[in-house]
Amino acid sequence: MFWVLLVASVSVAFFALTVLVALIVLDVQTVSDVIIALIAVTIVEVIVVDVVVEVDDAAEVVIAEEVASFTFQ
Repeated sequence: MFWVLLVASVSVAFFALTVLVALIVLDVQTVSDVIIALIAVTIVEVIVVDVVVEVDDAAEVVIAEEVASFTFQ
């Protein structure tokens, strides 16, 4: 649970920073530019969070297998 909260807070901070950078780099001038930038950043964030959650799940499985093998030896 700790890792999920940590990933969520880091993701929110990364999202805010990415939005700021996107707005600066894309030289946003209209509302539609802001919406396009937010959509692009959101897609990137969803991919990043999905990868982090998959890695976290895989790590939990590996740890559980190691604990089980150590316990039953």
